[in-house]
Amino acid sequence: DRETMYRFGNDTQVSATNYLALTEWHLGELKRTRHLIDHATRRAAELGHVPAVASALYFKTVIECRRGDFPATLLGAESLFALTEEHNMKTYTDLSQIYANWARGRLFDPEAGAVGLRRALESYLFEGNKSGSPSFHAMLAELEAMQSDFDSALAHASDNTTVRQLAQIGKGRALLGLGRFAEAEAAVADVSITFGDSMAI
Repeated sequence: DRETMYRFGNDTQVSATNYLALTEWHLGELKRTRHLIDHATRRAAELGHVPAVASALYFKTVIECRRGDFPATLLGAESLFALTEEHNMKTYTDLSQIYANWARGRLFDPEAGAVGLRRALESYLFEGNKSGSPSFHAMLAELEAMQSDFDSALAHASDNTTVRQLAQIGKGRALLGLGRFAEAEAAVADVSITFGDSMAI
């Protein structure tokens, strides 16, 4: 209701459904994920509450990215950008550009995508935001690795272990996409086998 949205800045049902959808995705419940995120976006649209719509669009974009669906990621990111640019929601605008540039890089031009993603990430971090940062560095590394610019990709990973291991995974994914299987295996050889269980992004 309106009081809840005023108190929490979002509709709690939309917010909870967003997180549940992402959780179900990581549990491998793909149909359940789709049902939940579609429900969240419909409810947000029915409410006409801009922050709720933005949050649902953002989570939908994240899920499409993790599915590896580049056109759907780009579509979601562009919709998020249009909404948040209009309503001056800078953090979401920066996030939309991170995902849009990653998707464009995967679809069309890795070099231009990396440039745009790096610019959006710098803007996002400049505001003091940290949530998702390791994943965003990995997305950047993935685009740079597609250009065979692996040294640059890992240099951007900094000395943070979580960021560096995500960057290595991004490099490995790019090499797999190029059919360079032995190099992909070597790229992730020293990534901790418990890394996926222990990291919190």
